[in-house]
Amino acid sequence: MDIGCLAKGAIVGLFSLSLQGCLQDEIERWADSDTYNFNGIYQSDDEDASFLSFENGVMRYVTPLNQVTKNYKVVKGQVHIILRNSSMEKRDDLVMSIHGTGEFLTCVSCPKYKMANRWHRAVPQS
Repeated sequence: MDIGCLAKGAIVGLFSLSLQGCLQDEIERWADSDTYNFNGIYQSDDEDASFLSFENGVMRYVTPLNQVTKNYKVVKGQVHIILRNSSMEKRDDLVMSIHGTGEFLTCVSCPKYKMANRWHRAVPQS
């Protein structure tokens, strides 16, 4: 067997695998478009120092003393923040309801985690 032919085959195979990974990401983004389209920064109605940032399926909760990063999904007008650290752990998601076109978020169980229960979308600073 010709070495040049093997090299070409290997290059074509690697190229195909890399395209498959890119295509997989695009399919995932399309299938879960509600999650990937939900982006923004939300400030607490209780205190200005803490905020939530949502982008590409990752939520960041930032306070003056701490920062927590968790994955989230948007399902039927609610943001489900995934609190468990592994599939073996039994922990409910933190669920926030989206109001209007995303102007406000409310959360019944947030005070359990010492978080505000009402959040408003931050106005972009110019």
